[in-house]
Amino acid sequence: MELTMSRQKLKPTRDEASFLIDAAKRIAWYSEDVFCPRCGELLTYTEIGNSFTVACSDEMCISAGCRGI
Repeated sequence: MELTMSRQKLKPTRDEASFLIDAAKRIAWYSEDVFCPRCGELLTYTEIGNSFTVACSDEMCISAGCRGI
């Protein structure tokens, strides 16, 4: 059986969102390389002020962000 995913960006599931938040900590605090749970590409971490975004290198895959205060 072959699984095909739409190229449309899908919202992360609850488990994926938890993984992305944990990945943000691992990337920001320990400079680890963390890979996307969907496609295996490297995740990127972007911090602006007191907010951050964790996203897959593939723009159409997955991302999550958090705003401070």
